Amino acid sequence: MRNASSSSESAPTPAPERLLLSIPEAAAVLGCTVWSLRELLWAKKIKFVRIGRRFLICPKDLQDYIDKNKDFAA
Repeated sequence: MRNASSSSESAPTPAPERLLLSIPEAAAVLGCTVWSLRELLWAKKIKFVRIGRRFLICPKDLQDYIDKNKDFAA
């Protein structure tokens, strides 16, 4: 008979917060197409990290881009 206080089952460990987003994930955050985001990366308008051939984007850098490009309605 199992003792309730010494349960061998434990709650699942939550996944760690992602530090970098893929291009499709970052495009979804910005609400733009993958190709629009690629053009921003190639124009060096958004900072990125390259790992091999992959471009990865920090969520903070997406927020910085948004903050720099905010505008008021005319």
